[in-house]
Amino acid sequence: MKKKLIPLALLLIISLLVVGCGPAVSEDVAELQAEIAERNAEITKLKGEITQLKAGEPIEPIAWRVSYWGGPGSTPESFQYWADEMEARTDGRFTAEIHFGGVLAPGPEGIDGVRAGLFEMAHVFTNWHPGKTPLSEGFTLPFIGPSGQKQLFMWEQMINAHPYMVDEFGEWNARIDILPIAAGIFEIMSEAPISSTDDFDGLRMEVGGLQGEAFIAFGAVPTDFEIPEMYEAHDKGLIDANCGGWPGLFGMLSLYELLPYATVGVSPGTVHPVWMVNVDAWDALPDEVKGVQWDEVKPQMIDKTIEITNVVNDGYFAKMDAQGVQISDFPASEREKLIGVSAATWDRWASEKDADGLPGTEFVQLLRTASAWAQAGWSD
Repeated sequence: MKKKLIPLALLLIISLLVVGCGPAVSEDVAELQAEIAERNAEITKLKGEITQLKAGEPIEPIAWRVSYWGGPGSTPESFQYWADEMEARTDGRFTAEIHFGGVLAPGPEGIDGVRAGLFEMAHVFTNWHPGKTPLSEGFTLPFIGPSGQKQLFMWEQMINAHPYMVDEFGEWNARIDILPIAAGIFEIMSEAPISSTDDFDGLRMEVGGLQGEAFIAFGAVPTDFEIPEMYEAHDKGLIDANCGGWPGLFGMLSLYELLPYATVGVSPGTVHPVWMVNVDAWDALPDEVKGVQWDEVKPQMIDKTIEITNVVNDGYFAKMDAQGVQISDFPASEREKLIGVSAATWDRWASEKDADGLPGTEFVQLLRTASAWAQAGWSD
C-alpha cells in the first residue's frame, strides 16, 4: 500500500524541530530529509512537464523492451492487447514492444536479463531455471492443481499474489503481478494411442517440471526439452510423446503434424509461466501510467486473456481436425492411479525444501488449498 505523503511545508517544520533534539533522533531526521528530497524531485519533474505542455512540446515517451522466447500464439497476443491498451489510454506516452525468438535473451536467461535491467519485461517458465525461484517449482508438482482451464488460471493468479511469490521474485528485482498468463492444462499427444497407465511403460515423454514423477512410477522415461527444440526432437524420433499445454503448445509448434494421437483427461497439471517485470522500471513509471494499469487495464485482462486464448485454441483445433488427429479421453479410473502415486512426490519435495530452510510444507498446503478453492468456486 502506498504510504500517505506528509505535506512538504510540514516536513520542513518538523525537520527543523527534530534537528534540535540531538543524536537520538538522527535516523528520523535522515528519513524526513530523504522524503523532502523525494518530494522536491517530484515537484521539479512536474514543473518540467508543465513547461513542456505549455510550450506544446510532447512529454518524452516511455518505451519498454519485452523479451519473448518463441513465436506468435495466445500469450504474445494477450500481451499485445495489454500493450495496445496501455498505449492508447496513456495517449502514446507508454509503449511496450515484444521481441520474438529469444533475440533479447534465450528463454532460460530471461530472469537474469530482467534482474540486470537489460530489458524491462520477459516471459519466463520458471522450470527453465531450476534453483533460482525454488518455491515456484512447486507449481509443477503432479496432480496438485485443479483440472479445469479457468480454475487453473485462477489458481495460479491467487498464488502469484501470495507473499511467498512476491518475495521470491523480489530477490530477482522482479514482480509478476502486472500481466496475467492463461496457463494451459497439460494433456498428451503421441505417436501411438494412450488409453491406460500400461501405455506409459517405456514411453519416452517430453514433460515439464516435476510432473514426470507420476509417469515414472508406471515406466515412462521423461525428459524436458526447451520449447523451441521440441519439434526437431519429435521429428528425429528422440521422444514418443509430449505432455504439454493443451492445445496451445501443440498448435504453436505444429506438433500435430508429427503426433497423430491426442489423449485428454490426463490433466497432470501445468508449469509456471510468468511475465516478469523489472521492479526499477516499474517504480520509475509516472503515477498516472501506473493508475491506467491498475484502474483501467488490469481489471479486464483476466477475461480478455482467456477470450484471446480460446479464439487461438479454436484455430489450433481446426488444424488438428484437418490433419486427422484422433482425440480420445483418458479413463478416470486410470487417472486415479496417477493421482495415487503423486502424494509421495509432494511430500518428498516439501521435505527437501524444508531442509533448505524454505517453507516447503506450507507451500504445498497453499497449493492444495488454493486448488480446492479454484475448483469449487469457478466454472468453465
